[in-house]
Amino acid sequence: MKSTPSEFNSSNIPRYSIAQIMELLDLEEPAVRKMIRKAGISIETRKSDPGERIPYEDFRKLWLSVANRYEGKLLAKMLIEEHENWYSKLIRKGR
Repeated sequence: MKSTPSEFNSSNIPRYSIAQIMELLDLEEPAVRKMIRKAGISIETRKSDPGERIPYEDFRKLWLSVANRYEGKLLAKMLIEEHENWYSKLIRKGR
């Protein structure tokens, strides 16, 4: 799996695309949308738009809903990668 950075909004809070989650979990879009909905996040389950993005807060809810399962371990990688990227930017800025 190649690492694709998430999009950041104006306040530098990451947003994750459905396509990124699909690739990471190796699932089809309807399954990912169902998983997101089951986590308590408002999303249209019948819509087909892999480019749709969910905010960081919703991604964390998704991760927490499956944290003790294999999918949770995979989703944690995206959180860790973003944290390292954010941390790296902060350290470079201070130099």
